[in-house]
Formats: sequence, C-alpha cells, structure tokens
Amino acid sequence: MAIPYRGVLAVFGGFLLHLSLGTLYCFGNLAPYIVSYIKQRSKPSSLTYPDATWLFALAVCSQGMATFFGGVLEQKIGPKWTTLVGGWILSFGFVLSYFTLQHSFYLLVVTSGLMFGFGCGLAYIPTINCAILWFPSRKGMAGGIVVAGFGAAALIFNLLHTAFINPNNFSPDLDIDGVMYFSQDEVLDKLPYCYVVFGGIYAVMQLVGSLLLSVPADHPDEQQSLIAVSNKPASHLSTKEAAHNQLPPKEATRTQSFWILWGIFFYEWSDYCLYFFPL
Repeated sequence: MAIPYRGVLAVFGGFLLHLSLGTLYCFGNLAPYIVSYIKQRSKPSSLTYPDATWLFALAVCSQGMATFFGGVLEQKIGPKWTTLVGGWILSFGFVLSYFTLQHSFYLLVVTSGLMFGFGCGLAYIPTINCAILWFPSRKGMAGGIVVAGFGAAALIFNLLHTAFINPNNFSPDLDIDGVMYFSQDEVLDKLPYCYVVFGGIYAVMQLVGSLLLSVPADHPDEQQSLIAVSNKPASHLSTKEAAHNQLPPKEATRTQSFWILWGIFFYEWSDYCLYFFPL
C-alpha cells in the first residue's frame, strides 16, 4: 500500500504545531527570569518562586478546559481553522506578555497563562485526529509522531530561550532573604523581547503546520457518523464498533474506556498538583 503524501504532510504539520504548543513546558526555564524581572521592575515586588507556579498551573487548567471546545470547534470549521485559531490565541497571548510583564504578574497570568493554555487546548486534538485518519492501521505511530513534537518543544526551545535571554550564561547574583535572583541588566532587558520574538516564531510555525493539515477525501462526514451511532446505547457497542465510530459526548461518558482514560489523566495531573502545591 502506497504511503499517502498528503498524510505524511498532515503528520509533519501536526508535529510542527505541537512543537509550538509544547512550549507550555518551558515555564520552568523561564520562571527564574520572570520572577527576577517582576521583583525589580514590575509588580508585585514581593513575588516569590512558589507564587510564580500559578502561571503554569492556570495554563494547564486552561488547556484542559479548552481541549473539549477544540473537538467541538473542529466539527464546525475543520482542523485547519481550529488549529490556526488555537495556535494564534497562544501566540498572541505570548506576544502580549511583552506588555503585561512590565505592568503586573497578574496580567501576565492572563496572557502567558490562561490565553496560552486555552490556545494550546484548542489546537491539541485536531492535529492528532488528522494524523490517525490518514493512517488508520498505524494510529499509534501517526499520533505518536505528532505528540513527539509536544515533548521535543521544551528540549529545543529551552535552549533557544536561554540563548536569547542569557547568552553569556550569567548566574543569579542578587541575594534576597537567602534566595538568589538575576539583577544583570543585559539579562532582564531581553526578557520582554523574548515574548515578542518567540511569539512570532510560534505563529509562523502554526500557520505552516495548519496549512499542511488535511483529512482523507473518503472520510465520512463527522455529523453523519455521530447520527449513525447516537441511536445505539454505548453499553451495546462492541469494542470494535466503539473504536470505529464517533460517539456523542453523552454516550461516550457511559463507556468503560472513557472513565479509564479520565482516571489516568486525573492521576497524571494530580502529580503536578502535589509538586507545585505540596501540603
């Protein structure tokens, strides 16, 4: 069986999109610079490293809530527009952080936290859907390549962020109550511009990735697929039937697979809660 070139492009486009979405996990690398900047040049000056974790926590929360809407939006406007809208919300929030960083940490939470996470959630699922529709017999491989971009993002962009903000690899030199912060002007001056430069890079990556996305021409209409199974209770669907049909949300919540997956993700993210908000 010949490998569909449009399918390969769709997988690469999804990988490229996830390479920008996965910069969500660059928070840990940026946090020391963000806190140092806000303590000395913005508000509140009392900000601490533990306080800054709210930025990441709310971004992840926003991502989770937006993922559902991403699936709904994909059915209405298609994967190209859904991923582009989501990606550009993320990028626009990142660029806006140039301004919010200089005014208040709480405004930064809105742009670099809530907006970033919401855009990430909208664009996350449609990219994977496109990949597995092109390669139905190799769903794990196709989806895995796309999601690999999400994991690779932190590895690549952490290095790029550091090279931009702190190319000379300065160490924190300001001691406040036994905690070290950056005070070098050549480091702090570059942080706001990091948001503009990389927000623009993300936006270009998302545009290219979205344009490469497509679904097979013989893929059945999503709404017809939903109607076809909506009259059959989920409890009566075999594993094979459930795997090859779209289920309405109400029916999906009645399946065992839904609650197993829900439990896995709940347990996974509870680890983040324990890490960022220890008892």
